[in-house]
Amino acid sequence: MRKLAVLLAPVLILALVMGAVGCGGGGNDAGTIRVAEMMKVIPHDSTDFSFDDIGLLRGHEDMEYLYQFSRELFEENMASLLGESAEDIEWMGDFRTDEGRASIYAGRFEVDEIEDMLRSLDYEEDTYEGQDVWNEGIMSAALTDDFFVWGLKDAVQECLDVWMGRQKSLYDVRNESGVLRRLPYGAVMAYGEWGLSDTGFLIYRLPESLVNIAVSKRRKNENNMEVVVVLEFDTEDAASYAKDNLGQLFELDDPFETLERWGYEAYDVTQEEQYITIKAVATVQDVLSKGKRNRFGYDWYLIDSAVFGFYLDVHSFDDASGGWNEINGTAGHYYPTANGNHSALYLGDEVFVDDYKVHEVWSAPNTRATTAEILDATIWMGLLINEPGSGSPGVDMAPGDANSPLLGEDGPYLDKLPASCSTNNYSTANGAYTWIAGKGMVYGVFEKDGFWYAGFNGGYP
Repeated sequence: MRKLAVLLAPVLILALVMGAVGCGGGGNDAGTIRVAEMMKVIPHDSTDFSFDDIGLLRGHEDMEYLYQFSRELFEENMASLLGESAEDIEWMGDFRTDEGRASIYAGRFEVDEIEDMLRSLDYEEDTYEGQDVWNEGIMSAALTDDFFVWGLKDAVQECLDVWMGRQKSLYDVRNESGVLRRLPYGAVMAYGEWGLSDTGFLIYRLPESLVNIAVSKRRKNENNMEVVVVLEFDTEDAASYAKDNLGQLFELDDPFETLERWGYEAYDVTQEEQYITIKAVATVQDVLSKGKRNRFGYDWYLIDSAVFGFYLDVHSFDDASGGWNEINGTAGHYYPTANGNHSALYLGDEVFVDDYKVHEVWSAPNTRATTAEILDATIWMGLLINEPGSGSPGVDMAPGDANSPLLGEDGPYLDKLPASCSTNNYSTANGAYTWIAGKGMVYGVFEKDGFWYAGFNGGYP
């Protein structure tokens, strides 16, 4: 059974996904209350926090596409713990103190259901200062009808001290901080060092003069998205120097590289006292397009890693019958394709299809791949997402839904079928891309007017 600690990393991935769909504005009273609500229930010595307004995101129908993706990613990693309550989250966040790190969720929780799931994850019921908690090694969890917190035990206990009035909250000491007062409300907000990954900066060295950093991502108006970054320095002179030397200060050729990759363009950098405010804007359409491209890239990363892992492990394939999941298979290193091998297909000429730069798929110099060659190279996702089988002969029919690693072999290699997969990869898939094992590389390919191309075509999934 997957341990709770394993679920921490995907939450940060989700924060980046949500960053593509930030909505709201500085005058959103309901949203402002939400982020204040979080600050009131986390420890006063939190060095940083991140906040995602799930309830606000549900209210924007035109952003439903990316929200659905985010919700699926969230539920994939949290449903095993929160059950049906995962669909009732109003906001979620992470915080870190000197004692450790934890995640917190607000919503309507089925306490009995979550407690049963904690038991299934080997958590044991205990108490801390009269409050019920669930512990498993260095991890801990606690919940009420409205809040759920889990993470490293010391951080969870600090949070409980706030809930019980034994220590001050972050709201008590930071509500009037210069950074937060200068930050407009957004659906995604971050404060402290965690803000660095969400600001659009790729920061490898922090200047000693930088005290705090915060970011807000929001829907500025009907057509535009905005990212606002506030940097606090220890002196006004340090801020003045930073304003004129951002790239040099952070040892970057382009401090706005990640912002630009998401379609944003910095349009305003201002200084007030020891604070620098950076604003960047993008059209909703640009952000959606960039977001889809990043989702495609993320699927490639997952599938490529899974195929590589599958190949490194030893599996059985019946060379005589050319079939998977056979009792008399030969042990060896194989690819998750119909014939157990990768294909000779590779990237040909670079061309434009519907204004998107892609590559022709070639089987030989100046020879376009045929549909039959694509299908031979298609990755059988069943071998990657299914649990090991029983060891009995399987049904070796494309695209391999019924196939799986044999009993005693490693797997699964993917927790969930990537949304971009087509019916060539899995019979119930509905994505626009067929993922193939090419010559030394995994490719996401698509067909247009009878020809096959590799790369992002503007659509997702």
